[in-house]
Amino acid sequence: MRQIYSDQFLQSKGKKYKEYVCLVTRAYSEYLIRIEKPITGIAQIMKAIKACRESEEEVSALHNNFAMLCLKAKCFQHSKMIIDHPITAVMKGTLPIEIMTYNYYRGLLNTGLQKFPEAIECFRKVLSQPTSLCHAVHIEAYYKVSLLNLIVKGETFDMKAGNVSNIIQREIQNRESRLMEMQVPAGVEATDGTLRVNWHSALIEAW
Repeated sequence: MRQIYSDQFLQSKGKKYKEYVCLVTRAYSEYLIRIEKPITGIAQIMKAIKACRESEEEVSALHNNFAMLCLKAKCFQHSKMIIDHPITAVMKGTLPIEIMTYNYYRGLLNTGLQKFPEAIECFRKVLSQPTSLCHAVHIEAYYKVSLLNLIVKGETFDMKAGNVSNIIQREIQNRESRLMEMQVPAGVEATDGTLRVNWHSALIEAW
């Protein structure tokens, strides 16, 4: 394991064997979380990211594992050197769900850093990424972006303006309708505004 993250290996063979490095890092990250020592891998994976990427704006599975460990270890400041870079390219072999969860983790890390506008954009990217199904991460991202939007902008999050996938929009609207039915007593008519207050109060309690 140490040999893979050594300066000699990464500098001479990192780019050539980057898919192998990503596979090993996935397992290594899960192991560190299982033994409750996530902080141990942060510096090593950061080094691997810098050695394997073609540019600072290329994202890979390594980014996802790095952000996950930073969250588990609550190392918000250390994460900035990686998560602050925009994403304009994707490394070969990176799974779509890894890009989605990386953006979700970036949103959580930026929230911890109190960089709320950046967090909103990260959660919006989770919701706007093309998908064929609605994942639990999508729902959590919507909860977070709705609350942050209220805090930062004083308004509800507009799913259409945020380019949220139609599949996700339908699922969220169905869940919203069910929650509204639970929030409003039977036989009582309420305005859309009242329903929205009830809905977002529930979001605040859920976070």
